[in-house]
Amino acid sequence: MSEEFPSSYDPEAFSRIRALLEKSAFARHCGLLLESIEAGRCELRLPLEAVHANAYGSLHGGLVATLVDTVSGVAAWTLADSSERVSTMELKVNFITSVAPMEGELRAHGVVLHRGRTTAVVEADVNDSEGRRVARGLGTFIYLARKGEDADG
Repeated sequence: MSEEFPSSYDPEAFSRIRALLEKSAFARHCGLLLESIEAGRCELRLPLEAVHANAYGSLHGGLVATLVDTVSGVAAWTLADSSERVSTMELKVNFITSVAPMEGELRAHGVVLHRGRTTAVVEADVNDSEGRRVARGLGTFIYLARKGEDADG
């Protein structure tokens, strides 16, 4: 069960986090789209394309792991203060079913289970367009001091 986090959430945070996610060339390359955030939670969407398939024609597992990592990291990021950044320490992904053909979209939901002084534990689910669970992940994220250019925005 997740902890309760403050319900008051900075409305500008969505714009700030969206801008930082869009700044990521890798997230843009993958096609990750920010759907919603609130304190300790995030939802991302990934419209599926043919380029997301592996050699067997099903969704590449590395892309699913990327989705789990990103949605979890952003969920942890929502609980960071302005002097902190978030980095993945550990990530585990259970692949539950394959996705083929490359139609529809995936939706990923990340929820912070625990926010400690320097780390957070986050759980993520990835579902297909029909609502079937594709994967479940668990990650540990560390809060680090922001430096240089990153500290300005």
